[in-house]
Amino acid sequence: MTLKNRSEIRLVGEASSGRHALELVEKLKPDVVCVDINMSQLDGIETTRKLLELMPSIKVIGLSAHIENAEIAKLMEAGAMGYIEKSYSGTELMLAIRAVIDNKKYLGLSTRSAQ
Repeated sequence: MTLKNRSEIRLVGEASSGRHALELVEKLKPDVVCVDINMSQLDGIETTRKLLELMPSIKVIGLSAHIENAEIAKLMEAGAMGYIEKSYSGTELMLAIRAVIDNKKYLGLSTRSAQ
């Protein structure tokens, strides 16, 4: 819902699982993909790896409700350019999207410490 109401971007698809995301990316060729670290069928880390194999120029932003440094590190090692918590505002997500489009890394972490 956060992205559907933003005029500055065009939402081209929404996937129900990691495998579905891979199918949609091949078909729709988006510039940026947001993946949930805890997606079904393929987790967000493996989905990120496979997305970048399909489309090396794609920018991936990971989302999660739970912060764990190890998971964030694995996501970034898989090739994601950004990470934010799901609880963050649409404004924060837009900042992340703009940053990765500009080839910058983006880590939106809350002030509480990651585990």
